[in-house]
Amino acid sequence: MYSALEELRNRGIAAKNASQRLAFLSTEIKNRALNGIAAGLLARKDEILAANKKDYDAGKASGMGEALLDRLFLDERRLEGIAAATR
Repeated sequence: MYSALEELRNRGIAAKNASQRLAFLSTEIKNRALNGIAAGLLARKDEILAANKKDYDAGKASGMGEALLDRLFLDERRLEGIAAATR
């Protein structure tokens, strides 16, 4: 059985491997990738915000503290800020 913990571990390993490859790319290529990520965030805004609401509601129902809930919460303004910071 494949657990969520194994999935997170595998994603972490993949991210580390990718970061090592990305270190050798030119600044221009990295900037294009970051701009693409930012555009993707905004293009999928409705989907991201809907998924975040589910996560937020689940966190609240489980008794997550207010500080963590605030960090988890996304709205359009925060998502646009994340996209801007990514650019």
